[in-house]
Amino acid sequence: MLEGPGFDKNFALLEQLMTIASNKQKVIANNIANVNTPGFRRKELKFEEEFLKAVEENDMEAVRQVEGKVVYSDDPTLQNDGNNVDIDKEMGLMNRNSLAYSLYTQLYAKKLDMLQLAMRST
Repeated sequence: MLEGPGFDKNFALLEQLMTIASNKQKVIANNIANVNTPGFRRKELKFEEEFLKAVEENDMEAVRQVEGKVVYSDDPTLQNDGNNVDIDKEMGLMNRNSLAYSLYTQLYAKKLDMLQLAMRST
């Protein structure tokens, strides 16, 4: 975690968003790995409410501590074997999450580039 002069709250937000996206990817990958496991119920990482509350309160320490909670999905759709994993949905979620992670890392890198440029020009 980067701190000190020049490191604004956006660094903390992006760092935490990258961590959350990484954790979310693990949950999605677990769902995909169990697509053919009878009785398996898909899981989700819920973090949005906790994260938004911390951001709205401008509490960077709370932002850094948001981990999310892995919960069973409330999706009632079950296959004949009791499994509720839809591989197409999971692949779409994985792709979307990968794009979000990529965006966060690019924004982080741009902020670092701007900081380095500012330090060189002083």
